[in-house]
Amino acid sequence: MRICVVSGTFHPEAGGPPTFLFHLLPELVLRGHEVRVVAFGEPAAQPTYPYALQRVSRALPIPLRLLVFTAAVWRAGRQADVFFVSDYGLPVALVNAVLRRPVLLKNVGDFAWEFCTRHQWIAAGQTIDEFQRAAHPARVRLLRALQRWYVCAATRVVAPSKYSAGLVAGWGVAAHKLSVIYNALQAAPAPMARAAAREAVGAKGPLLLTVARLTPWKGIDTILRAMVELQKEVAGVEFVVVGAGPAQAALQAQAQALGVPARFVGAQPAATVHMYMRAADILCCAPLMKACRTQFWKQCKRERRWWCRMRVAIRK
Repeated sequence: MRICVVSGTFHPEAGGPPTFLFHLLPELVLRGHEVRVVAFGEPAAQPTYPYALQRVSRALPIPLRLLVFTAAVWRAGRQADVFFVSDYGLPVALVNAVLRRPVLLKNVGDFAWEFCTRHQWIAAGQTIDEFQRAAHPARVRLLRALQRWYVCAATRVVAPSKYSAGLVAGWGVAAHKLSVIYNALQAAPAPMARAAAREAVGAKGPLLLTVARLTPWKGIDTILRAMVELQKEVAGVEFVVVGAGPAQAALQAQAQALGVPARFVGAQPAATVHMYMRAADILCCAPLMKACRTQFWKQCKRERRWWCRMRVAIRK
C-alpha cells in the first residue's frame, strides 16, 4: 500500500507525535508498504530515513507556509492509496476534496486550543476543557469550525485515550468512525542502580523531575511557582526539566526571576531520560490537558516513582 503521512511535527523534534511516527513508519516499510511523509521542519542536516520525506519550513509566513504545505500534500497524495494524518488535517482535507482518498486521522489533542494558547487568542491558563465550553471571538470560532470540518471529513479517526476520544466526539465525529488505540509502551533497558543514576545526573539533594515538550499547555510554569514555596520546606530540593520546545527561553527566565533552582537539560536520548527518572525522588506534571499525562503515568508506574499532580497540590 502507498501511504502518504502528513504531520505538523516530525523527528528529530521533541514530542509524542514525532516519536510515535519515528517508531511506526519503519515498521510499515518492513511490512512492504511505500511511505511518503510531508511535515514541517527545516530541511538542512536531516537524518536519513527508509522512506521519502519532504519538510516545509516554519520560517515562511503562515499563509505562504500553508500554501506550500498543501501543494506538497497534493503532490504526495496523488501517488498514494491512503492518507495517514497526525493531527494536522486541514491541508489533507483541502486536497482530498479532489483526490478522494481514504483518510485515517490520529487526533491527540485540540489543535485549535493549542494554536490559540500559543498565539494568545484566549485567556492565559485556559484549560482544554474550559476551551470547549467557553464563548469565543469570531477568529477562534472560525478556527474551531475548520478543525471540526477536517476531523469530521476523515474516513476514520483514532484517539490514544478515552479522554481524547471524548473531545473528538464533542466536535461531531460519528461514533462508528471513532476508535481508541492506546500508545504502546516501549520495553525499557535494564534499570540502572539508583545511586549510580543520581551520581550520573549530579543530584545532590531531593530531585523533582518533569519530562515534557516545553509548550505553554504543559504547565511547567505552575511547577516553577510551586518550587518557590517547596524550597522553603525542603532543603536542597532541585527541579530538573528534560525536554525542549518553544517555551524554553521564557521558562528559564521565569525560573531565574523566581530564584528557583531549576536545571533545563534539553531533549535527551531515551536511555538518558530513563536515567533521570531512576534518579528522581518525585516525577511531576501539571498540564492543562489530561491527554498529556498518559505516557508520563505509564513511565511512573514502570519506574515505581511517586507521581505528583502539582496543580491539585497547589490548589489544596
